[in-house]
Amino acid sequence: MSVKRICTISGCGSPVKARDWCQEHYNNWYRHGDPSNRPPVERRRGNKNQAAPVATRFWSKVDFSDPDGCWPWRGSMRHDYGETFFDGEKRYTHRVAFELVYGELAAAEVVAHHCDNPPCVRPDHLFATTQAGNMADCSEKERWRNQFGAGVNNPVRSTLADSA
Repeated sequence: MSVKRICTISGCGSPVKARDWCQEHYNNWYRHGDPSNRPPVERRRGNKNQAAPVATRFWSKVDFSDPDGCWPWRGSMRHDYGETFFDGEKRYTHRVAFELVYGELAAAEVVAHHCDNPPCVRPDHLFATTQAGNMADCSEKERWRNQFGAGVNNPVRSTLADSA
């Protein structure tokens, strides 16, 4: 029978992961150089008692420098779109911005940009639609891309137009 080892940090009592520390204290040591060094409350993930409300933290990462134009996201980016943690999962920021202002979307709805600027999170530049509606909007504006290029320059599209 193996003996369950307990974290050596005073008052912890969690099972050991490595170096005689639990998962949390090991991660603190690995990330910050000290097993008892914890980030401030407002920086900890998953803490329901965070100092700043979700909306305040979200909008603090937006560039409002152009009052008449787009409001680009200045946080983490993925495939030209901003991304952030929201409701415990990684989400695209234009969808989060839309939901913060207008409310939750149906599962089948997507958020598209009137401005066609992927980092933009300005609510009046966003609209809810279906994926089919988003693709129709994309096609009308000739901004879709595939391995052949974009819009009118796509050889597949010109071949289809010639045969019609």
